[in-house]
Parts: sequence; C-alpha cells; structure tokens
Amino acid sequence: MALMVVDYAAIRAAAGLAGQAGISFWDGLVVVAAARLGATVLYTEDLNDGQEILGVRIRNPFAA
Repeated sequence: MALMVVDYAAIRAAAGLAGQAGISFWDGLVVVAAARLGATVLYTEDLNDGQEILGVRIRNPFAA
C-alpha cells in the first residue's frame, strides 16, 4: 500500500484532468494519485472500462 499527500499540484492536475477528460474532479484526483504512485491499472465502476488516462488503464470489476 502506498500513501500520497494531496498537495496543491495534485489538486491543480486533477482539476485540469477533469476538464480535459470530462470526468469529475474527485475521479480526476483518484487517477492523478494512481498515476503518481505508478499504478498501471485502476479498478473502479465510476469510469469507462478499458479507458486509459495518464497511463493508467481503467478496469470496471463488474463489467461483463
């Protein structure tokens, strides 16, 4: 498990990503955190399965 401190740069990146990718700020912050921590896959039902954002592949664990 890794920990990331949410700093001003992360908030700015999430806000920019939200506007650019058309996702919520909070989803953007999760993606920014995952990318900064080196994750390659993010499991969530809130984003599109198979989408790649900031080098992180989105997977919906409930997708058929």
